[in-house]
Amino acid sequence: MHGMQERSEAMKNEIINIGIPENPFGGGASLNAWLLTGEKNILIDGVPEKHAEEYIKNISAHISPDKIDCIVMGHASPERTGCLKRLLELNGNIKVYASVAGLRNIEETLNFSVNGEICKNGGRLEAGDNSLEFYLTPNVTWPDTMLTYSKQHEALFTGELFSSAAEGAAEFYEKNLRFFVPYVKAAVKKVKDISPKVLYPGRGTAPARNINELTGLYDRLYAEKFQDTKKVLLAYASRSGNTAAVAGKIQNKLESRGVSVLSFDLTCCTSLQRVAKAAEDADGLVLGTYTNKRTMPQCVWDFISSLNVNLMSGKPYFVFGSQGWSGEGVFMADSILSMLKLRHCGKALSFTLAPSESDISSALQYAQTLADKLSEVQHA
Repeated sequence: MHGMQERSEAMKNEIINIGIPENPFGGGASLNAWLLTGEKNILIDGVPEKHAEEYIKNISAHISPDKIDCIVMGHASPERTGCLKRLLELNGNIKVYASVAGLRNIEETLNFSVNGEICKNGGRLEAGDNSLEFYLTPNVTWPDTMLTYSKQHEALFTGELFSSAAEGAAEFYEKNLRFFVPYVKAAVKKVKDISPKVLYPGRGTAPARNINELTGLYDRLYAEKFQDTKKVLLAYASRSGNTAAVAGKIQNKLESRGVSVLSFDLTCCTSLQRVAKAAEDADGLVLGTYTNKRTMPQCVWDFISSLNVNLMSGKPYFVFGSQGWSGEGVFMADSILSMLKLRHCGKALSFTLAPSESDISSALQYAQTLADKLSEVQHA
């Protein structure tokens, strides 16, 4: 143990990756965690419980766990906190730093209290010759997330932000971060304000020194959601052709207002996930459905269940469709989309069998209202 201590004392102000090389939740990229050595020894982030022994082994290759002074949890999901129970068994004096939500998650995961301290936005931790600053970045991708900045190394520990999957940073963003665009955008601004020289993301390639390239990539990726031309996803299921006929007239009306419309017939679509992705990328949604046995057809159920709530919330929409006699499918679809926090353009429009001129007129008025709402957003 004496030799271990001498080795630790010789490793002043180093940053060492003590994570696991293969992400246990898929994606191929490493799950990174860090050891900052110095007069005080600090861990940043953890790994899942099933990899706790590997984590301890990685720490022990550089320093005895009983020499760890504190751990900073930039994110406190079970994927990151699972190793804490074993770590605290070895060293009960470790102090745990996290956001308010992070400490709550940690204690609810472990089911016991920890020696914790809340990290506030702009707060600092002076630990020997290590000086850290904390910047809260909620909802990237959990409410508890935060950035940790090492002044000595001019290094920023970014968690999910700027992480990469096996395919690269853009693919990781697409799979994980595009659901949280406003929060990611705010976090990237904080990174630019901090102006670190090196990034230590939570997954994939690290350290990363191409900071301008990464921030520029994110700027381009979330700028794609705010193009001048507004987009609507028009998805419909039609059994007798009546709902499809009205869908065509709605598309023509929207396009006459300068709205780009992407139309899908759900009854013959081979990838509902692709349709859901298109809906999430669009600015508004129009959904048409018939009623089958007093409910929606399975393809409409599957489409709705594939939608990401975070990306659909707040988007204007309306639902329409033909019925034989009862029309429950239309009203079910409308009710579910409302619960997902989309914004009504009007109550569900249901018509019996072939649409009348009055039915078509109502559908076109709904399309007009949707176009108006998109225009309001564009000029806001």
